Amino acid sequence: MIEPEPFEVVQHVNMWIEDELQAAARSDHRKVLDEDGCSSLHEVARKIYALGVHDGCVQQSNRDTARRHRERIRAEDGAL
Repeated sequence: MIEPEPFEVVQHVNMWIEDELQAAARSDHRKVLDEDGCSSLHEVARKIYALGVHDGCVQQSNRDTARRHRERIRAEDGAL
């Protein structure tokens, strides 16, 4: 499944692209990012975001597992 690129990420990437276009217009030493480059930049941002979401899910799962473990320990201690 392809993870979506959230609105905020799209906006930040587009603002960066606009800044780069303006900088290229002011300088002879900057190259303009073409549409393929813009699309690639959005793809990289989407992948980075998806990695962050996945990592957050893994971390939440780890916290839940640790919480359940603590609850079992407390329940066992209370049974004694």
